[in-house]
Amino acid sequence: MLDLADLSSGYGETQVLHGLTLRAEPGRVLAILGRNGAGKSTTLKTIMGLLPAKGGSVSFDGKTISGMTPFDIAKLGIAYVPETRDIFRSLSVRENL
Repeated sequence: MLDLADLSSGYGETQVLHGLTLRAEPGRVLAILGRNGAGKSTTLKTIMGLLPAKGGSVSFDGKTISGMTPFDIAKLGIAYVPETRDIFRSLSVRENL
């Protein structure tokens, strides 16, 4: 189970997340929706440790993961795959995927 409790985060002086709380439970689907600039990517980057939490916490299976390195968070089975349109022209479609 992934828990975000009163999570705050952002970029430099700009705070994007203000006290976000949510729970992703096993066997259920959770979608984060919003317009551009609403904080979707910031939320995912903060969960992954790519952005530091300015407040609140992120827990996975009851263990606080806030402050862990992205490498250690990935070892727990959490991943972030950002949407980009970058491809490697020298690779096949399969290899790019």
